[in-house]
Amino acid sequence: MKIDQLHYFVVTAQTQHIGKASRQLNVSPSTISHSIRGLENTLGHRLFEKVGKNIYLTETGKRLAARAAGLLQHLEQIEVEFKSREITLEGQFRLGVTHGLSNLVVAPVLGEFQKNHPQIVFEMYSLRSAQVLEQTARGELDIGICFSPNPHPSIVVHHQIKRPLQISVRRNHPLLMKRGNLSKELSALPAAIPKAFSGIEVCEDHPALTKLHIKAKPAFIFDSYEVASEYLKKTDAWCLMPDSLIMKLNLATLSIKGLEAEASIVVMSPKGRAIPAQLLDQLRSIS
Repeated sequence: MKIDQLHYFVVTAQTQHIGKASRQLNVSPSTISHSIRGLENTLGHRLFEKVGKNIYLTETGKRLAARAAGLLQHLEQIEVEFKSREITLEGQFRLGVTHGLSNLVVAPVLGEFQKNHPQIVFEMYSLRSAQVLEQTARGELDIGICFSPNPHPSIVVHHQIKRPLQISVRRNHPLLMKRGNLSKELSALPAAIPKAFSGIEVCEDHPALTKLHIKAKPAFIFDSYEVASEYLKKTDAWCLMPDSLIMKLNLATLSIKGLEAEASIVVMSPKGRAIPAQLLDQLRSIS
C-alpha cells in the first residue's frame, strides 16, 4: 500500500467522481483508476461500486476513507512540523485566539517564548472561536487557538488539550454552602450559555447536565467567558466553564457529584502553512 494510492483514493472518495478527482489532483483519470485497482488488489476488497456513470463507496471503502484521511493529515502535519525546524525564528506571526484564552493563557506563553526568540513579532487577535476557525481555514491567520472546533479540511490540528468543565458561580454564591444533589436548585436559577456558532461544538443542553437532570435556563448568552464572568459576579446565575478559566476569572466552582464533561482547546494552522516547531512546542504547554 502506497501513500499516493491512499491520496488518490481519498480524493476520489470525497468527490465520488474519477474525473473530478483527476482535475483536483492534476493526474490522468487512468492513473487514478489504475491506482485504485492496485489498492483493491492489495486489500482484497472492492472499494467502489459503479452504478451507471456514477461510483459509490462500498462499506469497506467508507471505513478505509475515514482511516486514510486521518492518516494523510497526520503525515502532512509531521512533514510541516519537521520542515519548519529549519526556519529562522524571526518575522511576524498572526494568531487568532478565543476571548479569555488570548489574554489569560496564550499571551503569557508567547511572552515567555520571546525571551529566547526576540526577533519574532506576534500579531494576536482576540476573537470568537468560530471566527478563529473561519479565519484560520481561509489562511488569514498563521495559528488559531480556540475551544472545541469541528474538523475542517483546510486545517491541520497540531495539539489538543482536554480540560474538565465545571459549574462556575460567584464566590459568595448561596449554593456554595449547600451539599448533596443540586439539580433542582440549578435548574431554577438563570444560566449563562455560550452562543452557538457554525463549526464549533456548543451544546446548550449538555449531555452531562441532562444525565444529572439539570435543565439550563438561559438568561445570558455570551461569546466570551470573560464577559460571562462579570455577569456571574453580579447575579445568582451559573455557567458550565473550563476549570482552568474559573480560578483565573476569580470565580468559584460548585462541587457536583457525577459531573463528567470536558472541553478541548485546539492549536491549529492552515493546511500547508509552515510553523516553527519550537513555537508549536511552546504552544503545547498551554492549559
